[in-house]
Amino acid sequence: MLQRVLYVDDDEALTELAELVLEMDDIKLLACHTVAEAIEKAVDFAPDMVLIDRQMPDMDGPTTLRKMRAVAGLEDVLAVFLTAENNPERLAERRAAGAAKVLSKPIEAQRVTEQLQAVFARVQESG
Repeated sequence: MLQRVLYVDDDEALTELAELVLEMDDIKLLACHTVAEAIEKAVDFAPDMVLIDRQMPDMDGPTTLRKMRAVAGLEDVLAVFLTAENNPERLAERRAAGAAKVLSKPIEAQRVTEQLQAVFARVQESG
């Protein structure tokens, strides 16, 4: 069962919405608005999953994930990218960058917990 999500996104409104929705379903969310903040806090937070915006002012999602996975304790962190892009080729690139799933923005608040739990369960079953 998914219990802790680290969400890296520069959009504070989205992170606040995600926090409200996930915490209603007993998932603790730590929102970080910069990559540096996320890397600094990730190890102590020990997330089950990292939700990463594809494009932030300081770094893109794939680069963020590579930097996080270079930190001891985060090598195998499960990652989901969020993107406003709907181009199938670009979505495939995001998955190839190491994401277990790519979700399109805007995310449906009513379904976000269900989607993240499904990704978490699928990864737990396969490995």
